[in-house]
Amino acid sequence: MVFLALLLFGSSRSFLVEARTGGLKIEFSESSNSWRLPDAVLCLPLEIPTFPPDPDCGIAAKSDGPPNERLIAWADGTIVEISGERGGGIRIEAMSGNTATLPMNAAFIVSRNAWQRAGALTFRGYATIGQDMSDGASHYLREGRWEAREAGWLTSVFRSVTEVVKTGDLPTGAKVTAIIDGEPALAYGHLARGMGPRDEETGLDVTMISEFGDTALSVRHFGLRNAVVIKPDWIDVAISSPLLLAVAALFSILASFVQVLMLGLSRPTDAVDKPVL
Repeated sequence: MVFLALLLFGSSRSFLVEARTGGLKIEFSESSNSWRLPDAVLCLPLEIPTFPPDPDCGIAAKSDGPPNERLIAWADGTIVEISGERGGGIRIEAMSGNTATLPMNAAFIVSRNAWQRAGALTFRGYATIGQDMSDGASHYLREGRWEAREAGWLTSVFRSVTEVVKTGDLPTGAKVTAIIDGEPALAYGHLARGMGPRDEETGLDVTMISEFGDTALSVRHFGLRNAVVIKPDWIDVAISSPLLLAVAALFSILASFVQVLMLGLSRPTDAVDKPVL
């Protein structure tokens, strides 16, 4: 029991999430988020819709010129919504304008061919995968999975590994974010083009891993008032930890040995067996 208590309270937890989704939201952090977008169109919002609409940006925005290579250094606190576009491209819309020269609601449009050349895009910040389900939603989560991983000073004494204590699948339409103390947890991840078995576009592939700490996974479903919070407990740790199982087996062997030793020592040494007449 003491060993289990030390294992539980001396460990930190991190969540790994892998998902295929139509969109996600990121609030950048740690000043280390720079993206290269080849042949991207910057759409600047308009106060009054224009007709005819802009061929790239629609009626509510105008392009600042022909497609161009963009090098964006996202400032801390900038919030963007990223979504897959019809035809295989992506749209990156700034929901807050902390990044210099980028007004709020400005968006980058990246075509399918340019998206192929851009490769994976990494991020450090607070990420939410999927969107709240509603009629006509198109940027929702398609499928995914998660892992809860734990590591601590006690496990590091015996083996320097991170143990997977619980896993699960993410349902279609869920809205997922890692949290710590009720607030979004810092996550590190990347996004890339989602490709099906026949090379068809299927949205965005997102992988992220949260910071270590007392983290949990918030999964919001359509129709529920509150999000479902996933957080492994001591039972999950007890049945999944190889270290705990090994220690339990070792203690069992040790207890058996001590019991045999005590029985041997408790037997009188001067006892002499006498025949029964």
